[in-house]
Amino acid sequence: MRALAYVKKKLYLCSRFVSNRLSNAENNKIYKDMKRIVSSLIVILVSAMLYAVPAYNGWQSKVQPDGTSIEVRQTGDEFYHFWETRDGRIALEQEDGTFVVSDEVRPDAATFKSRRSAAIESHTGANLRRSPKAVGTQPNLAPRGVVILVNFSDSQMKSAHTQSVFNNMCNAEVCTTNKYNNKDYPSASQYFVDQSNGAYQPLFDVFGPVNLPNDVKYYGEEGYHAITQRTENDLYLADFVIDAVLAAEEEGCDFSQYDSDNDGWVDFVYIIYAGKGQAYGGSKETIWPHN
Repeated sequence: MRALAYVKKKLYLCSRFVSNRLSNAENNKIYKDMKRIVSSLIVILVSAMLYAVPAYNGWQSKVQPDGTSIEVRQTGDEFYHFWETRDGRIALEQEDGTFVVSDEVRPDAATFKSRRSAAIESHTGANLRRSPKAVGTQPNLAPRGVVILVNFSDSQMKSAHTQSVFNNMCNAEVCTTNKYNNKDYPSASQYFVDQSNGAYQPLFDVFGPVNLPNDVKYYGEEGYHAITQRTENDLYLADFVIDAVLAAEEEGCDFSQYDSDNDGWVDFVYIIYAGKGQAYGGSKETIWPHN
């Protein structure tokens, strides 16, 4: 951002807006400004939902109300997704986290595409279709970025998942702290170096874990939003981003240092949060991750 005071001012306006603390007149006044600031702040924001990750499509065991288990898998993304059984019937997640199998069968490809397109249109609109800022289109266009590790009030990272562990995963030439199949593998930074033949060599500055003031459900539950006037998959996702950014700032993160081309926008920020995301089998009260 151009100046830290500017960041604070805009984040304050956005948090007040999304938290529904303003009058209708004030809401109308700052709505366009809020969309511009929030939609471009980081790559997992509400308005970057065109980049919601697809659901993990592997079979998972879920519990039915009678205590028995069924195998289901999830298809789709944040805009439109469903759970299905092995015989192709739709399984519905209940408020208590159990699953009930319905008589409805999975939609065919044409129906799926139509429903997803309609959902995207209703959630974005032309004014929100701003892509996340491109990085790496030139050698070291965005040489530094921010990684924020996040705890919720009711869900914390494992004690072994420290800042130093994630720093190793992000920046070491070879990641040694979190092996896969008992083997070392390249870090995130080294991945970009390898894929660009050395043209792009990013550095990730890791902050946290920071503690957010609310639980997972507050940020991630599905519900009707009085401001956007539609059902949101993650009701207060913008609050999640704002709280994480402000907490990182309190830890010493100066976001003005992450605008390499001086265009007034932070180049890139990643938020890694505790617990399982909704796309990977977390409950419908968890956050759907974005990239």
